[in-house]
Amino acid sequence: MNSENADIFRRGLVELGLTLDAERVERLVAYHDFVFARNAEMNLVGFKDERDSVIKNLLNALGPWRQVFPTKRTCDVGSGAGFPGIPLAVALDMPEVTLVESKAKKAKFLAEACDRFAPTVKVLNVNAAEMKERYRQIIFCAFGSLNKIVRMAEPMLSEDGRILAYKGKREAIDQEIAECKARHKEWQIVPFKVPGLEAGTERHVCIYKSRHS
Repeated sequence: MNSENADIFRRGLVELGLTLDAERVERLVAYHDFVFARNAEMNLVGFKDERDSVIKNLLNALGPWRQVFPTKRTCDVGSGAGFPGIPLAVALDMPEVTLVESKAKKAKFLAEACDRFAPTVKVLNVNAAEMKERYRQIIFCAFGSLNKIVRMAEPMLSEDGRILAYKGKREAIDQEIAECKARHKEWQIVPFKVPGLEAGTERHVCIYKSRHS
């Protein structure tokens, strides 16, 4: 990461109110560099410009950090390059994070990334629909509609579990909630800031609690 983009990341952390020691900042920068270096051959993320990736991958992953419960057993479904699971695990010192990725090539990449930068994080190369384990916190980013997300996650949620779904415009979120079944409509919508995003860009995290919580 060049010095200008590293400064954008560090300033972004300050804007988010997220205080990290130098070792964690260096790990996150190194992890991002690892993703970016492998992106051309593996198509891990959609942003080819490093600045865009720092903002829209790394800072976006950390944007709603205040809504994440670090001590809950957490699963990041469809993790891809590891966003947001790896940045959250590193930044919040989360002891039990599992990344679920159905594509073997990407799961292999994730295992290597975790071994280097987030050794406590577990990687599963499975389809989420086949998961038998239960989690208290399940995170989705760029996965699909809220209706799809809640149907996918419900069998994996523990009785006191919650879903966190990264989303964009509030208008689109309201439409997705309208498409959910009646018992799946109770989402808490929390806006969050991503430092460096274009003015007017909306980011929200949608939170759904299991019926037993």
